[in-house]
Amino acid sequence: GGFCGVDFAADPKMAKMATSPLLSALFLALTWSSSDAFHMPLGAPLSLRSASQICAPHGTCSRLPSMRPRREALLARVQVVACAASDPEVVASSVVQPEERWVQAEDGHPIKVWSKGPKDGIPVLLLHGRTWSARPVWDLQVEGREGAAYLGASTMDLMAAEGYKTFAPDFRGMGGTSRDTPGWTTPDRCAADMADVLRQMSKEGINKPHVIGWSQGAVVAQLLAQNHPELIDRLVLYGSIFDPKETQDAANFDTTAAPPHVDNTMEGAMEDWSVPGLIDAQAAQAFGDACMVWDARKVSWSNLHEFNALDPSKVVVPTLVVYGAGDVYNSFTNQEHLFSNLGTHDRALRTIPLADHPVHLYPRERQAWWQSVKGFLCG
Repeated sequence: GGFCGVDFAADPKMAKMATSPLLSALFLALTWSSSDAFHMPLGAPLSLRSASQICAPHGTCSRLPSMRPRREALLARVQVVACAASDPEVVASSVVQPEERWVQAEDGHPIKVWSKGPKDGIPVLLLHGRTWSARPVWDLQVEGREGAAYLGASTMDLMAAEGYKTFAPDFRGMGGTSRDTPGWTTPDRCAADMADVLRQMSKEGINKPHVIGWSQGAVVAQLLAQNHPELIDRLVLYGSIFDPKETQDAANFDTTAAPPHVDNTMEGAMEDWSVPGLIDAQAAQAFGDACMVWDARKVSWSNLHEFNALDPSKVVVPTLVVYGAGDVYNSFTNQEHLFSNLGTHDRALRTIPLADHPVHLYPRERQAWWQSVKGFLCG
Protein backbone atom coordinates (compact mmCIF):
# COMPACT_ATOMS: atom_id res chain seq x y z
CA GLY A 1 0.00 0.00 0.00
CA GLY A 2 0.96 3.66 0.24
CA PHE A 3 -0.19 7.23 0.35
CA CYS A 4 -0.51 9.70 -2.55
CA GLY A 5 0.33 7.03 -5.11
CA VAL A 6 3.72 6.24 -3.48
CA ASP A 7 4.56 2.53 -3.65
CA PHE A 8 6.13 1.92 -0.25
CA ALA A 9 6.64 -1.77 -0.99
CA ALA A 10 8.94 -0.88 -3.87
CA ASP A 11 10.75 1.91 -2.02
CA PRO A 12 12.38 0.94 1.30
CA LYS A 13 13.11 4.54 2.24
CA MET A 14 9.48 5.53 1.78
CA ALA A 15 8.42 2.39 3.64
CA LYS A 16 10.52 3.50 6.59
CA MET A 17 8.85 6.90 6.47
CA ALA A 18 5.44 5.24 6.51
CA THR A 19 6.17 3.70 9.91
CA SER A 20 6.25 7.16 11.47
CA PRO A 21 2.80 8.00 12.91
CA LEU A 22 3.47 11.71 12.45
CA LEU A 23 4.41 11.41 8.79
CA SER A 24 1.56 9.02 8.14
CA ALA A 25 -0.88 11.48 9.67
CA LEU A 26 0.58 14.24 7.53
CA PHE A 27 0.12 12.21 4.34
CA LEU A 28 -3.45 11.42 5.31
CA ALA A 29 -4.18 15.07 6.09
CA LEU A 30 -2.85 16.09 2.69
CA THR A 31 -4.82 13.55 0.73
CA TRP A 32 -8.12 13.43 2.64
CA SER A 33 -11.10 14.94 0.87
CA SER A 34 -14.57 15.48 2.23
CA SER A 35 -17.82 14.56 0.57
CA ASP A 36 -18.96 18.15 0.33
CA ALA A 37 -15.95 18.99 -1.89
CA PHE A 38 -15.11 22.07 0.15
CA HIS A 39 -11.87 22.50 2.12
CA MET A 40 -10.89 25.33 4.42
CA PRO A 41 -7.17 26.17 4.42
CA LEU A 42 -5.08 25.23 7.44
CA GLY A 43 -3.74 28.76 7.60
CA ALA A 44 -4.26 32.15 6.03
CA PRO A 45 -2.22 33.12 2.97
CA LEU A 46 1.06 34.84 3.71
CA SER A 47 -0.05 38.05 2.01
CA LEU A 48 -2.40 39.34 -0.63
CA ARG A 49 -1.11 40.53 -3.98
CA SER A 50 -3.25 41.49 -6.91
CA ALA A 51 -2.39 41.10 -10.58
CA SER A 52 -1.94 44.85 -10.89
CA GLN A 53 0.67 44.82 -8.12
CA ILE A 54 2.84 42.28 -9.88
CA CYS A 55 2.77 43.74 -13.36
CA ALA A 56 5.09 46.56 -14.32
CA PRO A 57 4.53 49.05 -17.19
CA HIS A 58 4.13 47.44 -20.59
CA GLY A 59 2.52 44.43 -18.90
CA THR A 60 5.81 42.80 -17.99
CA CYS A 61 6.32 41.13 -14.65
CA SER A 62 8.43 42.95 -12.10
CA ARG A 63 10.40 41.33 -9.32
CA LEU A 64 8.60 40.58 -6.08
CA PRO A 65 9.36 42.69 -2.95
CA SER A 66 12.89 43.07 -1.68
CA MET A 67 12.14 40.71 1.21
CA ARG A 68 12.61 37.91 -1.30
CA PRO A 69 15.94 36.13 -0.68
CA ARG A 70 18.58 36.49 -3.31
CA ARG A 71 19.10 33.50 -5.55
CA GLU A 72 22.20 32.31 -3.68
CA ALA A 73 20.56 32.55 -0.27
CA LEU A 74 17.43 30.83 -1.50
CA LEU A 75 19.32 27.95 -3.06
CA ALA A 76 21.20 27.52 0.20
CA ARG A 77 17.97 27.40 2.20
CA VAL A 78 15.76 25.14 0.14
CA GLN A 79 15.54 21.62 1.50
CA VAL A 80 14.32 18.26 0.35
CA VAL A 81 11.02 17.63 2.09
CA ALA A 82 10.21 14.21 0.70
CA CYS A 83 12.86 12.10 2.39
CA ALA A 84 12.78 13.29 6.00
CA ALA A 85 15.42 15.99 5.44
CA SER A 86 17.90 13.62 3.78
CA ASP A 87 19.37 14.22 0.35
CA PRO A 88 17.30 12.93 -2.57
CA GLU A 89 18.44 9.65 -4.00
CA VAL A 90 19.77 9.89 -7.53
CA VAL A 91 18.42 7.08 -9.64
CA ALA A 92 18.93 6.18 -13.26
CA SER A 93 16.36 7.95 -15.39
CA SER A 94 15.56 8.22 -19.05
CA VAL A 95 13.93 11.50 -20.05
CA VAL A 96 11.03 11.07 -22.44
CA GLN A 97 11.04 14.07 -24.75
CA PRO A 98 7.63 15.52 -25.55
CA GLU A 99 6.13 15.28 -28.98
CA GLU A 100 6.21 18.59 -30.84
CA ARG A 101 3.07 19.76 -32.61
CA TRP A 102 2.12 22.95 -34.42
CA VAL A 103 -1.31 24.51 -34.62
CA GLN A 104 -2.06 27.36 -36.98
CA ALA A 105 -4.09 30.08 -35.30
CA GLU A 106 -6.89 31.83 -37.13
CA ASP A 107 -4.54 34.66 -38.13
CA GLY A 108 -1.97 32.17 -39.43
CA HIS A 109 0.45 32.41 -36.51
CA PRO A 110 2.01 29.04 -35.54
CA ILE A 111 1.41 27.88 -31.96
CA LYS A 112 3.79 25.29 -30.48
CA VAL A 113 2.08 22.49 -28.56
CA TRP A 114 4.03 19.92 -26.53
CA SER A 115 2.45 16.53 -25.94
CA LYS A 116 3.06 13.43 -23.82
CA GLY A 117 1.13 10.33 -22.88
CA PRO A 118 -0.52 7.28 -24.41
CA LYS A 119 -2.18 7.79 -27.78
CA ASP A 120 -5.57 6.78 -26.43
CA GLY A 121 -5.09 8.53 -23.08
CA ILE A 122 -7.60 10.90 -21.48
CA PRO A 123 -6.86 14.26 -23.15
CA VAL A 124 -5.93 17.30 -21.03
CA LEU A 125 -4.88 20.77 -22.16
CA LEU A 126 -2.35 22.40 -19.79
CA LEU A 127 -2.00 26.20 -19.78
CA HIS A 128 1.11 27.76 -18.23
CA GLY A 129 1.36 31.08 -16.41
CA ARG A 130 2.39 34.65 -17.08
CA THR A 131 6.19 34.45 -17.22
CA TRP A 132 7.34 30.88 -17.85
CA SER A 133 6.24 28.60 -20.67
CA ALA A 134 5.11 25.00 -20.82
CA ARG A 135 8.43 23.16 -20.64
CA PRO A 136 9.65 24.55 -17.28
CA VAL A 137 6.12 24.67 -15.84
CA TRP A 138 4.61 21.35 -16.92
CA ASP A 139 7.58 19.21 -17.98
CA LEU A 140 10.39 20.13 -15.60
CA GLN A 141 13.16 17.55 -15.72
CA VAL A 142 15.59 17.18 -12.80
CA GLU A 143 18.76 15.23 -13.56
CA GLY A 144 18.74 11.71 -12.15
CA ARG A 145 15.03 11.70 -11.32
CA GLU A 146 12.16 10.11 -13.18
CA GLY A 147 9.63 12.81 -14.02
CA ALA A 148 6.70 10.76 -12.72
CA ALA A 149 8.46 9.50 -9.59
CA TYR A 150 7.96 10.90 -6.09
CA LEU A 151 10.93 13.26 -6.38
CA GLY A 152 10.21 14.06 -10.02
CA ALA A 153 8.81 17.38 -11.16
CA SER A 154 7.18 16.73 -14.54
CA THR A 155 3.41 16.99 -14.41
CA MET A 156 3.24 15.71 -17.98
CA ASP A 157 5.18 12.58 -17.03
CA LEU A 158 3.07 12.10 -13.90
CA MET A 159 -0.17 12.36 -15.85
CA ALA A 160 1.13 10.16 -18.68
CA ALA A 161 1.91 7.44 -16.13
CA GLU A 162 -1.71 7.66 -14.99
CA GLY A 163 -3.12 7.23 -18.50
CA TYR A 164 -3.58 10.87 -19.50
CA LYS A 165 -2.57 12.40 -22.82
CA THR A 166 -1.37 15.95 -22.15
CA PHE A 167 -1.14 18.87 -24.56
CA ALA A 168 0.77 21.93 -23.35
CA PRO A 169 0.75 24.95 -25.70
CA ASP A 170 3.06 27.94 -25.40
CA PHE A 171 1.42 31.37 -25.52
CA ARG A 172 2.74 33.82 -28.12
CA GLY A 173 6.20 35.13 -27.31
CA MET A 174 6.89 32.30 -24.88
CA GLY A 175 8.75 28.99 -25.12
CA GLY A 176 8.49 27.49 -28.58
CA THR A 177 5.90 29.99 -29.90
CA SER A 178 7.39 33.07 -31.51
CA ARG A 179 6.13 36.60 -31.05
CA ASP A 180 3.78 37.99 -33.63
CA THR A 181 3.99 41.53 -35.01
CA PRO A 182 4.42 43.91 -33.26
CA GLY A 183 5.15 41.45 -30.43
CA TRP A 184 2.64 41.99 -27.63
CA THR A 185 0.82 39.12 -25.91
CA THR A 186 -2.80 39.78 -24.91
CA PRO A 187 -5.39 37.85 -22.88
CA ASP A 188 -7.97 37.68 -25.67
CA ARG A 189 -5.37 36.55 -28.19
CA CYS A 190 -4.21 33.78 -25.86
CA ALA A 191 -7.77 32.59 -25.25
CA ALA A 192 -8.51 32.64 -29.00
CA ASP A 193 -5.31 30.72 -29.73
CA MET A 194 -6.26 28.06 -27.18
CA ALA A 195 -9.66 27.72 -28.81
CA ASP A 196 -7.86 27.15 -32.12
CA VAL A 197 -5.75 24.45 -30.45
CA LEU A 198 -8.89 22.73 -29.16
CA ARG A 199 -10.53 22.91 -32.59
CA GLN A 200 -7.48 21.33 -34.19
CA MET A 201 -7.54 18.58 -31.57
CA SER A 202 -11.20 17.99 -32.40
CA LYS A 203 -10.30 17.62 -36.09
CA GLU A 204 -7.89 14.90 -35.03
CA GLY A 205 -10.63 13.09 -33.12
CA ILE A 206 -9.69 14.44 -29.68
CA ASN A 207 -12.94 15.99 -28.55
CA LYS A 208 -13.62 18.12 -25.48
CA PRO A 209 -10.48 17.57 -23.41
CA HIS A 210 -10.18 18.68 -19.82
CA VAL A 211 -8.42 22.04 -19.36
CA ILE A 212 -6.06 22.92 -16.50
CA GLY A 213 -4.81 26.49 -16.22
CA TRP A 214 -2.24 27.66 -13.68
CA SER A 215 -1.69 31.21 -12.36
CA GLN A 216 -2.35 33.67 -15.21
CA GLY A 217 -3.00 30.62 -17.36
CA ALA A 218 -5.98 29.97 -15.09
CA VAL A 219 -7.61 33.27 -16.00
CA VAL A 220 -6.87 32.61 -19.67
CA ALA A 221 -8.54 29.21 -19.19
CA GLN A 222 -11.49 30.96 -17.59
CA LEU A 223 -11.86 33.29 -20.58
CA LEU A 224 -11.64 30.23 -22.82
CA ALA A 225 -14.37 28.46 -20.85
CA GLN A 226 -16.59 31.54 -20.83
CA ASN A 227 -16.30 31.97 -24.60
CA HIS A 228 -16.22 28.32 -25.73
CA PRO A 229 -17.79 25.95 -23.18
CA GLU A 230 -18.62 23.57 -26.03
CA LEU A 231 -14.90 22.80 -26.45
CA ILE A 232 -14.20 21.77 -22.85
CA ASP A 233 -15.14 18.80 -20.69
CA ARG A 234 -13.97 19.71 -17.17
CA LEU A 235 -12.03 22.79 -16.07
CA VAL A 236 -9.38 23.20 -13.35
CA LEU A 237 -8.56 26.75 -12.23
CA TYR A 238 -5.32 26.21 -10.35
CA GLY A 239 -3.61 29.03 -8.44
CA SER A 240 -5.81 31.52 -10.29
CA ILE A 241 -4.90 35.20 -9.90
CA PHE A 242 -8.58 36.15 -10.28
CA ASP A 243 -9.48 39.08 -8.04
CA PRO A 244 -13.09 40.29 -8.13
CA LYS A 245 -12.08 43.65 -6.65
CA GLU A 246 -9.50 44.47 -9.32
CA THR A 247 -10.09 46.04 -12.70
CA GLN A 248 -7.34 46.77 -15.19
CA ASP A 249 -7.06 50.03 -17.11
CA ALA A 250 -6.60 50.03 -20.85
CA ALA A 251 -2.99 50.31 -21.99
CA ASN A 252 -1.69 53.87 -21.90
CA PHE A 253 1.21 53.13 -24.22
CA ASP A 254 1.55 52.50 -27.95
CA THR A 255 0.78 48.85 -28.61
CA THR A 256 1.33 49.31 -32.33
CA ALA A 257 5.05 49.74 -31.69
CA ALA A 258 7.38 46.89 -30.82
CA PRO A 259 7.68 46.25 -27.08
CA PRO A 260 10.96 46.88 -25.25
CA HIS A 261 13.39 43.99 -24.87
CA VAL A 262 13.56 42.86 -21.25
CA ASP A 263 15.58 39.84 -20.20
CA ASN A 264 14.37 37.33 -17.66
CA THR A 265 16.74 36.53 -14.79
CA MET A 266 17.57 33.52 -12.68
CA GLU A 267 16.55 35.50 -9.62
CA GLY A 268 13.16 36.08 -11.22
CA ALA A 269 12.79 32.34 -11.78
CA MET A 270 13.18 31.81 -8.02
CA GLU A 271 10.44 34.22 -6.97
CA ASP A 272 7.63 31.69 -6.63
CA TRP A 273 9.32 29.82 -3.76
CA SER A 274 7.69 31.81 -0.95
CA VAL A 275 7.45 28.99 1.62
CA PRO A 276 10.95 27.85 2.67
CA GLY A 277 11.75 24.16 2.48
CA LEU A 278 9.28 23.05 -0.18
CA ILE A 279 11.74 22.60 -3.02
CA ASP A 280 15.30 21.27 -2.90
CA ALA A 281 18.26 23.07 -4.41
CA GLN A 282 18.69 20.68 -7.35
CA ALA A 283 15.06 21.01 -8.44
CA ALA A 284 15.10 24.79 -7.97
CA GLN A 285 18.25 25.07 -10.06
CA ALA A 286 16.73 22.83 -12.76
CA PHE A 287 13.67 25.07 -12.90
CA GLY A 288 15.77 28.21 -13.21
CA ASP A 289 17.97 26.68 -15.89
CA ALA A 290 14.93 25.58 -17.91
CA CYS A 291 13.39 29.04 -17.60
CA MET A 292 16.56 30.64 -18.94
CA VAL A 293 16.61 28.22 -21.88
CA TRP A 294 12.97 28.57 -22.90
CA ASP A 295 12.16 32.12 -21.85
CA ALA A 296 15.38 34.14 -21.90
CA ARG A 297 13.41 37.22 -22.98
CA LYS A 298 10.48 38.32 -20.85
CA VAL A 299 7.12 38.13 -22.58
CA SER A 300 5.44 41.49 -23.25
CA TRP A 301 1.86 41.49 -21.99
CA SER A 302 -0.55 44.25 -22.97
CA ASN A 303 -4.30 44.90 -22.94
CA LEU A 304 -4.64 43.41 -19.47
CA HIS A 305 -7.98 45.20 -19.25
CA GLU A 306 -9.32 42.29 -21.31
CA PHE A 307 -9.25 40.31 -18.07
CA ASN A 308 -12.06 42.61 -16.85
CA ALA A 309 -14.38 40.31 -18.80
CA LEU A 310 -13.77 37.54 -16.27
CA ASP A 311 -17.12 36.54 -14.78
CA PRO A 312 -17.39 33.28 -12.80
CA SER A 313 -21.14 33.12 -13.45
CA LYS A 314 -20.38 32.63 -17.16
CA VAL A 315 -18.37 29.47 -16.47
CA VAL A 316 -20.90 26.69 -16.98
CA VAL A 317 -18.62 23.66 -17.35
CA PRO A 318 -17.75 21.51 -14.30
CA THR A 319 -14.96 23.36 -12.49
CA LEU A 320 -12.40 22.72 -9.77
CA VAL A 321 -10.77 25.66 -7.99
CA VAL A 322 -7.53 24.57 -6.32
CA TYR A 323 -4.63 26.50 -4.79
CA GLY A 324 -1.92 26.40 -2.13
CA ALA A 325 -2.85 27.84 1.26
CA GLY A 326 0.36 29.89 1.36
CA ASP A 327 0.04 31.29 -2.18
CA VAL A 328 1.01 34.99 -2.12
CA TYR A 329 -0.65 35.63 -5.50
CA ASN A 330 -4.19 34.98 -4.29
CA SER A 331 -6.28 34.64 -1.16
CA PHE A 332 -8.91 32.30 0.22
CA THR A 333 -11.42 35.16 -0.06
CA ASN A 334 -10.80 35.49 -3.80
CA GLN A 335 -10.77 31.74 -4.39
CA GLU A 336 -13.99 31.27 -2.42
CA HIS A 337 -15.63 34.10 -4.39
CA LEU A 338 -14.56 32.46 -7.64
CA PHE A 339 -15.88 29.08 -6.48
CA SER A 340 -19.19 30.35 -5.04
CA ASN A 341 -20.09 32.39 -8.12
CA LEU A 342 -19.40 29.77 -10.77
CA GLY A 343 -22.30 29.22 -13.14
CA THR A 344 -22.28 25.47 -12.53
CA HIS A 345 -23.36 23.32 -9.60
CA ASP A 346 -20.77 20.73 -10.57
CA ARG A 347 -17.89 22.43 -8.80
CA ALA A 348 -15.31 21.87 -6.08
CA LEU A 349 -12.83 23.90 -4.05
CA ARG A 350 -9.60 22.39 -2.78
CA THR A 351 -6.94 24.03 -0.65
CA ILE A 352 -3.53 22.35 -0.48
CA PRO A 353 -2.02 23.02 2.97
CA LEU A 354 1.62 23.96 3.55
CA ALA A 355 2.09 24.98 -0.11
CA ASP A 356 2.47 28.20 -2.09
CA HIS A 357 2.02 29.00 -5.80
CA PRO A 358 3.65 26.16 -7.83
CA VAL A 359 2.20 23.27 -5.80
CA HIS A 360 2.74 20.85 -8.68
CA LEU A 361 6.53 21.20 -8.49
CA TYR A 362 6.95 19.99 -4.89
CA PRO A 363 7.27 16.24 -4.21
CA ARG A 364 4.87 15.85 -1.30
CA GLU A 365 2.49 18.67 -2.15
CA ARG A 366 2.11 17.68 -5.79
CA GLN A 367 0.80 14.29 -4.64
CA ALA A 368 -2.02 15.99 -2.73
CA TRP A 369 -2.62 18.36 -5.67
CA TRP A 370 -2.73 15.50 -8.17
CA GLN A 371 -5.10 13.40 -6.05
CA SER A 372 -7.50 16.37 -5.91
CA VAL A 373 -7.22 17.07 -9.63
CA LYS A 374 -7.47 13.44 -10.70
CA GLY A 375 -10.45 12.82 -8.45
CA PHE A 376 -12.26 15.77 -10.02
CA LEU A 377 -11.38 14.86 -13.61
CA CYS A 378 -12.69 11.36 -13.01
CA GLY A 379 -16.06 12.92 -12.20
